[in-house]
Amino acid sequence: RPRLLRAALTDTRLPPQFLARLLQRIGSDRRLDSARAALLRLLLTRSIRPGEEPVTPELDPDARHPAYVWGRMFATLARIQRDALGEVNAGIEDRFLRVAMTRPQAVYPSLLDKANKHLSRLRRSSDKGGWATLRERRLAELHELLGPRPLPATLTAEDQGRFLLGLYHQRADDLRAMREQAAKTKNTPPSGDTDHSDDTEEGPTA
Repeated sequence: RPRLLRAALTDTRLPPQFLARLLQRIGSDRRLDSARAALLRLLLTRSIRPGEEPVTPELDPDARHPAYVWGRMFATLARIQRDALGEVNAGIEDRFLRVAMTRPQAVYPSLLDKANKHLSRLRRSSDKGGWATLRERRLAELHELLGPRPLPATLTAEDQGRFLLGLYHQRADDLRAMREQAAKTKNTPPSGDTDHSDDTEEGPTA
């Protein structure tokens, strides 16, 4: 911890084993919270090479770093599963996070195939068809950011860190959007309701 604090205050690079240990813990317990995301960003910021994309504190929808985009896609695939099936005992993140962040080529084809089936299910739903459209649009945007790059067989430690930040940023942004929509819906009066709080009743005139 003293070395982490000193690095944060002095803008110095940390030994690579710090990142390796953090990645191992996240892959093992699958816990990616704000504290770990902040630590990932600190470690990656200290190791950025000239010409590489910066590591942002929040979602960067225009970032084209492949690992970051694959992380965003992983969050989107998990969201699609929850939209279609609700909360399940072992979701995509529980079952496939470690493989996806280290060997994406081994798992993404099957995850994308399952997502297409979930989207078909959503499209047939009377109240969730709009969700399918939104998720399909997101997937198309992410594929466009990736371009013709082939799916990587393995990711380096730095790329794994960017993958996890993409996952965390997309997940956090989706949660923010859901909360904003819920608040907007809560504050919108039902159709046809009229606020008569300023109306005054007039009695008969003499």
